[in-house]
Amino acid sequence: MSPLVCATLIVLLEGLCVASLFPVTHAYCAEFGGSVLATGIMFALVSFPKVLLNPFWGHVADRIGRRPVLVMITLGTLAGSIGWAVSRDLWWLAASRLIVGVFGAQAVLAYAIAADTAAPERRAASMGMLGAGFGVALTLGPVVGGIVGARVSNAAVGWMGGGFQAISLLVILTRLRETRPAPDARAAEPSAADRFGWSSTRSLLVAPGVALLLAVTFIMTVGFSILTTSLGEFTRDAFQFTTEGTGYAFAIVGIVTALTQGGATRPVVSALGEAGASRLGLALLAAGFAILAFRPALAWFLVGLAVLSVGGGFVVPALTAMLSRCVGPERQGGVHGVNQAVTGLGRALGFGLGGILFRAFGAATPFATAAGLSATAALLLAAAPRTLSARAARSANCDERRMN
Repeated sequence: MSPLVCATLIVLLEGLCVASLFPVTHAYCAEFGGSVLATGIMFALVSFPKVLLNPFWGHVADRIGRRPVLVMITLGTLAGSIGWAVSRDLWWLAASRLIVGVFGAQAVLAYAIAADTAAPERRAASMGMLGAGFGVALTLGPVVGGIVGARVSNAAVGWMGGGFQAISLLVILTRLRETRPAPDARAAEPSAADRFGWSSTRSLLVAPGVALLLAVTFIMTVGFSILTTSLGEFTRDAFQFTTEGTGYAFAIVGIVTALTQGGATRPVVSALGEAGASRLGLALLAAGFAILAFRPALAWFLVGLAVLSVGGGFVVPALTAMLSRCVGPERQGGVHGVNQAVTGLGRALGFGLGGILFRAFGAATPFATAAGLSATAALLLAAAPRTLSARAARSANCDERRMN
């Protein structure tokens, strides 16, 4: 089994754990007396720790390897799933989410593995394969989670997630080979002050193109994450969907995203380039959210979901591939750790913002805000396309020389 396939399986299984909770989190919080605001807090508790710790896990993986770090973090998220299953009140539930936030860095290592093993011209396609794995998880996870939550219990979804993570641990231990590039003998041992990667993170942020791409990623992620908190409340309010029905709505997002990333990303990137594919994806995100903001009938609601899902399917792998080109192979763990930290911060803010906007201003406001954020990200990316393209070309040539 190739490392990329293993990484995709790991992303798929961890994604199933995450996505299966989407349709039941608001119901589980309500079971303990929580509101839609508590739902947003639970999602935020998973995302905020990533801001500080994902760069740390990425830098550790650059030093000691991908496999040992994957073992550690998967054991941690397994403990978080068990914590969900045995929760007795909102405090227990919050603690389980915080544990998952601390150890939930599988995507960091998966993207690093893809960058370790893919030639520069195939990097976006490799990132797309990982995204397709997560898209399949977004398709199946909410459906299975909604069914288990409705027909067994909300707690049982945690036991199911623990099973997925146990399978992931087995894949890591038995099938995944180490892909970390051999360290440069001339490289200095990190100082005591840099054991957590803070100095390395600062140096990554000043690398050409990195700050701009991270800013675009952050804005886009805030907008997209509003959907996660708002969709369940929106579908219940507008269409009287049950928990199971909300799971199917999330599944539409997952399946369209998976099909886009698994099939359409590579030809679109070949035709438009990574920057062009990113801009197209952001424009589609803005259009899809704008449709939802008008509180449309069910048919147009489904169209809006499909449009924004295609947009997300284009933009995430293209942006990630562009970011990976900004640094050399010895720093892939670090750069993807920083990227996932930014993504975690964006998700945390988006989750909280979605609940606040929905509660304070009604169902249309969260989606109108998400449309505006997506359009802003597209304009920001369009501001320096030549700089990014030139940087990507230089990085590609350097990568080819290193791989040869």
